[in-house]
Amino acid sequence: MHTIEKRLGEFTKEVYSFIKTEVKEKLLIAPTGTGKTYTIIQFAKEHPHFKLALLCPTQSLVKNIGQDYKNIPCGFGAEFLDYNRFSDFIVTTYDSIETLENLDYIFIDEGHQMASDGSYRKVIAKILESEFKKVFISATPEIIEDYLPTQLKFRIDRPKQQVKIFSGKYNIKNIITDIISNNKGINKTILIRINHKEIIEEV
Repeated sequence: MHTIEKRLGEFTKEVYSFIKTEVKEKLLIAPTGTGKTYTIIQFAKEHPHFKLALLCPTQSLVKNIGQDYKNIPCGFGAEFLDYNRFSDFIVTTYDSIETLENLDYIFIDEGHQMASDGSYRKVIAKILESEFKKVFISATPEIIEDYLPTQLKFRIDRPKQQVKIFSGKYNIKNIITDIISNNKGINKTILIRINHKEIIEEV
Protein backbone atom coordinates (compact mmCIF):
# COMPACT_ATOMS: atom_id res chain seq x y z
CA MET A 1 0.00 0.00 0.00
CA HIS A 2 1.40 3.39 -1.03
CA THR A 3 0.20 6.70 0.35
CA ILE A 4 0.05 9.53 -2.18
CA GLU A 5 -0.36 13.23 -1.57
CA LYS A 6 -2.67 13.97 -4.49
CA ARG A 7 -1.79 12.21 -7.74
CA LEU A 8 -0.80 8.76 -8.91
CA GLY A 9 2.02 10.39 -10.88
CA GLU A 10 4.04 10.57 -7.66
CA PHE A 11 4.73 6.84 -8.11
CA THR A 12 5.08 6.57 -11.88
CA LYS A 13 8.03 4.17 -11.70
CA GLU A 14 6.16 1.77 -9.43
CA VAL A 15 3.02 1.88 -11.58
CA TYR A 16 4.92 1.24 -14.81
CA SER A 17 6.84 -1.68 -13.28
CA PHE A 18 3.59 -3.16 -12.00
CA ILE A 19 1.96 -2.92 -15.43
CA LYS A 20 4.90 -4.68 -17.08
CA THR A 21 5.00 -7.66 -14.73
CA GLU A 22 4.40 -11.01 -16.40
CA VAL A 23 1.22 -11.73 -14.43
CA LYS A 24 -1.63 -11.88 -16.93
CA GLU A 25 -4.33 -10.26 -14.77
CA LYS A 26 -3.73 -7.61 -12.12
CA LEU A 27 -5.54 -4.84 -10.26
CA LEU A 28 -4.51 -1.19 -9.88
CA ILE A 29 -6.34 0.51 -7.00
CA ALA A 30 -6.38 4.27 -6.41
CA PRO A 31 -8.96 6.80 -5.17
CA THR A 32 -11.16 8.75 -7.54
CA GLY A 33 -9.49 11.88 -8.89
CA THR A 34 -5.91 10.74 -8.44
CA GLY A 35 -5.14 10.53 -12.16
CA LYS A 36 -5.53 6.86 -13.03
CA THR A 37 -6.56 7.59 -16.63
CA TYR A 38 -3.79 10.18 -17.06
CA THR A 39 -1.20 7.69 -15.77
CA ILE A 40 -2.32 5.04 -18.28
CA ILE A 41 -2.17 7.57 -21.10
CA GLN A 42 1.34 8.60 -20.05
CA PHE A 43 2.37 4.94 -19.95
CA ALA A 44 1.13 4.56 -23.53
CA LYS A 45 3.05 7.66 -24.66
CA GLU A 46 6.27 6.48 -23.04
CA HIS A 47 5.97 2.92 -24.36
CA PRO A 48 5.15 3.31 -28.07
CA HIS A 49 6.47 -0.18 -28.79
CA PHE A 50 3.45 -1.64 -26.99
CA LYS A 51 0.01 -1.89 -28.56
CA LEU A 52 -2.57 -0.91 -25.94
CA ALA A 53 -6.25 -0.22 -25.40
CA LEU A 54 -8.10 1.43 -22.55
CA LEU A 55 -11.59 -0.04 -22.25
CA CYS A 56 -14.36 2.01 -20.61
CA PRO A 57 -17.81 0.76 -19.56
CA THR A 58 -19.76 3.57 -21.25
CA GLN A 59 -19.61 5.65 -24.40
CA SER A 60 -19.87 8.83 -22.33
CA LEU A 61 -16.61 8.01 -20.53
CA VAL A 62 -14.88 7.46 -23.86
CA LYS A 63 -16.19 10.80 -25.12
CA ASN A 64 -15.02 12.58 -21.96
CA ILE A 65 -11.50 11.24 -22.38
CA GLY A 66 -11.59 12.26 -26.05
CA GLN A 67 -12.47 15.81 -25.06
CA ASP A 68 -9.58 15.96 -22.59
CA TYR A 69 -7.01 14.31 -24.88
CA LYS A 70 -7.58 15.43 -28.46
CA ASN A 71 -4.56 13.59 -29.87
CA ILE A 72 -5.65 10.13 -28.69
CA PRO A 73 -8.02 7.99 -30.79
CA CYS A 74 -11.18 7.73 -28.67
CA GLY A 75 -14.34 6.16 -30.03
CA PHE A 76 -16.39 3.03 -30.56
CA GLY A 77 -18.17 1.10 -33.26
CA ALA A 78 -16.97 -0.91 -36.24
CA GLU A 79 -15.89 2.09 -38.33
CA PHE A 80 -13.76 3.58 -35.55
CA LEU A 81 -12.12 0.27 -34.74
CA ASP A 82 -11.37 -0.51 -38.38
CA TYR A 83 -9.87 2.95 -38.97
CA ASN A 84 -7.64 2.68 -35.90
CA ARG A 85 -6.70 -0.98 -36.18
CA PHE A 86 -2.99 -0.06 -36.55
CA SER A 87 -2.95 2.54 -33.77
CA ASP A 88 -0.59 1.91 -30.85
CA PHE A 89 -3.15 3.13 -28.29
CA ILE A 90 -6.92 3.64 -28.40
CA VAL A 91 -9.67 4.37 -25.91
CA THR A 92 -12.91 2.52 -26.55
CA THR A 93 -15.77 0.64 -24.89
CA TYR A 94 -15.84 -2.79 -23.24
CA ASP A 95 -17.77 -4.37 -26.09
CA SER A 96 -14.94 -3.60 -28.52
CA ILE A 97 -13.08 -6.59 -27.07
CA GLU A 98 -14.69 -8.79 -29.72
CA THR A 99 -12.90 -6.85 -32.47
CA LEU A 100 -9.53 -5.98 -30.91
CA GLU A 101 -6.48 -7.91 -32.07
CA ASN A 102 -2.76 -8.19 -31.39
CA LEU A 103 -2.69 -6.10 -28.21
CA ASP A 104 0.02 -6.32 -25.57
CA TYR A 105 -2.16 -4.94 -22.78
CA ILE A 106 -5.72 -3.89 -22.17
CA PHE A 107 -6.65 -1.58 -19.31
CA ILE A 108 -10.16 -2.08 -17.96
CA ASP A 109 -11.45 1.14 -16.41
CA GLU A 110 -13.99 0.77 -13.58
CA GLY A 111 -12.72 -2.79 -13.21
CA HIS A 112 -15.16 -3.62 -10.40
CA GLN A 113 -17.80 -3.87 -13.13
CA MET A 114 -16.57 -7.39 -13.80
CA ALA A 115 -18.57 -8.43 -10.74
CA SER A 116 -21.68 -6.73 -12.04
CA ASP A 117 -24.85 -8.75 -12.36
CA GLY A 118 -26.17 -6.48 -15.09
CA SER A 119 -25.42 -5.71 -18.72
CA TYR A 120 -21.63 -5.96 -18.37
CA ARG A 121 -21.55 -9.62 -17.40
CA LYS A 122 -21.32 -11.10 -20.91
CA VAL A 123 -18.74 -8.65 -22.21
CA ILE A 124 -16.61 -8.94 -19.06
CA ALA A 125 -16.53 -12.71 -19.59
CA LYS A 126 -15.13 -12.10 -23.09
CA ILE A 127 -12.55 -9.69 -21.67
CA LEU A 128 -11.43 -12.32 -19.15
CA GLU A 129 -11.25 -14.96 -21.87
CA SER A 130 -9.06 -12.81 -24.14
CA GLU A 131 -5.38 -13.62 -24.47
CA PHE A 132 -4.20 -10.07 -23.73
CA LYS A 133 -2.53 -9.07 -20.48
CA LYS A 134 -5.09 -7.21 -18.41
CA VAL A 135 -4.82 -4.38 -15.89
CA PHE A 136 -8.08 -3.75 -14.07
CA ILE A 137 -8.40 -0.23 -12.64
CA SER A 138 -10.73 0.71 -9.82
CA ALA A 139 -11.33 3.08 -6.92
CA THR A 140 -13.86 0.68 -5.35
CA PRO A 141 -12.29 -2.77 -5.72
CA GLU A 142 -13.77 -4.54 -2.69
CA ILE A 143 -15.90 -6.96 -4.70
CA ILE A 144 -13.08 -8.08 -7.01
CA GLU A 145 -9.99 -7.98 -4.77
CA ASP A 146 -10.14 -11.70 -4.03
CA TYR A 147 -10.32 -12.55 -7.72
CA LEU A 148 -7.18 -10.54 -8.59
CA PRO A 149 -4.52 -11.21 -5.94
CA THR A 150 -1.79 -9.32 -7.84
CA GLN A 151 -2.47 -5.75 -6.81
CA LEU A 152 -0.90 -2.33 -6.49
CA LYS A 153 -2.75 -0.13 -4.00
CA PHE A 154 -2.68 3.59 -3.41
CA ARG A 155 -4.52 5.64 -0.83
CA ILE A 156 -4.75 9.24 0.31
CA ASP A 157 -4.69 10.20 3.97
CA ARG A 158 -7.80 12.31 4.22
CA PRO A 159 -8.60 14.36 7.34
CA LYS A 160 -11.26 12.88 9.56
CA GLN A 161 -14.69 14.34 9.03
CA GLN A 162 -16.66 15.84 11.88
CA VAL A 163 -20.31 14.88 12.13
CA LYS A 164 -22.70 16.55 14.55
CA ILE A 165 -26.14 15.13 15.20
CA PHE A 166 -28.87 17.24 16.79
CA SER A 167 -31.80 15.48 18.41
CA GLY A 168 -34.76 16.53 20.43
CA LYS A 169 -36.52 19.84 20.31
CA TYR A 170 -34.58 22.63 18.64
CA ASN A 171 -35.05 25.72 16.52
CA ILE A 172 -33.86 24.84 13.02
CA LYS A 173 -33.57 28.44 11.88
CA ASN A 174 -31.40 29.40 14.86
CA ILE A 175 -29.10 26.41 14.40
CA ILE A 176 -28.57 27.19 10.72
CA THR A 177 -27.91 30.84 11.49
CA ASP A 178 -25.36 29.84 14.15
CA ILE A 179 -23.60 27.42 11.78
CA ILE A 180 -23.28 30.09 9.08
CA SER A 181 -22.21 32.82 11.52
CA ASN A 182 -19.61 30.69 13.30
CA ASN A 183 -17.95 29.42 10.13
CA LYS A 184 -17.47 32.55 8.06
CA GLY A 185 -14.03 32.71 6.50
CA ILE A 186 -13.17 29.10 7.32
CA ASN A 187 -11.66 27.25 4.37
CA LYS A 188 -13.89 24.18 4.39
CA THR A 189 -17.17 22.97 2.98
CA ILE A 190 -20.22 22.60 5.18
CA LEU A 191 -23.30 20.78 3.93
CA ILE A 192 -26.60 21.66 5.57
CA ARG A 193 -29.51 19.44 4.58
CA ILE A 194 -33.01 20.74 5.25
CA ASN A 195 -36.24 19.01 4.34
CA HIS A 196 -38.51 22.00 4.93
CA LYS A 197 -39.00 24.25 1.92
CA GLU A 198 -40.45 27.06 4.04
CA ILE A 199 -37.38 27.17 6.31
CA ILE A 200 -35.02 27.19 3.33
CA GLU A 201 -36.84 30.15 1.83
CA GLU A 202 -36.89 31.95 5.16
CA VAL A 203 -33.18 31.43 5.81
